[in-house]
Amino acid sequence: MMNVLLTVDTEVCPLRTRWREEQLRQDVRRDIYAETEQGVFGLDYEIGVLNAFGLKAVFFVEPLVAEAVGLDPVKEIVRRIDQGGHEVQLHAHPEWLAWASRPLLQSRGPRKLGELSAEEQGQVVRLALKNLRDAGGRDIIAFRAGDFAADSHTLAALAKCGILWDSSYNCCFSHSLADVKDLTRCGKPTRVNGVWELPIAWWLAPPGGVRPAQITASSYAEMAGALMSAWSEGWKTFVIIFHTFEFLKKRRQRVERPSPDWLAVRRFRNLCRFLSNHRDKFRTCGFEDLAKDVARLNGSDGEPAPKPIASPVHRTAGRWLEQGLRLLT
Repeated sequence: MMNVLLTVDTEVCPLRTRWREEQLRQDVRRDIYAETEQGVFGLDYEIGVLNAFGLKAVFFVEPLVAEAVGLDPVKEIVRRIDQGGHEVQLHAHPEWLAWASRPLLQSRGPRKLGELSAEEQGQVVRLALKNLRDAGGRDIIAFRAGDFAADSHTLAALAKCGILWDSSYNCCFSHSLADVKDLTRCGKPTRVNGVWELPIAWWLAPPGGVRPAQITASSYAEMAGALMSAWSEGWKTFVIIFHTFEFLKKRRQRVERPSPDWLAVRRFRNLCRFLSNHRDKFRTCGFEDLAKDVARLNGSDGEPAPKPIASPVHRTAGRWLEQGLRLLT
């Protein structure tokens, strides 16, 4: 059995000009709940589809937004995830601290986590953890940095806060844990600075390049093929990422009237059906489940990195065709 972690970055971006006066309500409706005239395709929709197929997901919830608009939106997000039977873990975009009512960082300009000092990163992680717990988050043992912008100081700060797992490393982003050399295109759980690093899965995509296991970045055929290849190669974990707003099309251009991205919606439903139909090979789980399986993961430290997997060129061509057709609609 291979552990598959369906991880959902649960965050909101202040795209409306009057977001502070509105207490971010309209932006939350767009980015968290993905409300459109054709229906809702965000948090509640994703939980509904996952539950219909009997799958488990991890929602990385961003709580630093509370420094700008209060805890109520975060509390409601956590409540719905708990009610849906899924796992809440910690996500952090320190850019929110530029609008905080109380100063925390010396520089108040929007900055990513890896751009901060070790001391500042510790402050950010502690504040984010406190906010999420105050919003009802329980058993917070995993973290993902906003924009994958973590570094070795991030991992050290997590370890000091008792967080056991990090899933910030995305090899498709050069700034992601760039100062941790052992993670160069890593595809296995790895112990770094007292924390387990679980990289986002990736594969080689001919004729050149690397693709992350993200729903909007890969076709269903690529994702299903990569899962089967990873299982065949004996991978222990396979981390997939998407967002609560993943199924909106051009949401930054259509701030007021977002529309569904039907291609991404189909990919998501097909992926859930695939995982449900192959329970003999794949177990969708959370970090709490991995904590029970840590003895098996411990063997990863002494093992060579798993063989990279590659997607055949015809699947890459299929994705190009899909993406091209999407641009026309």
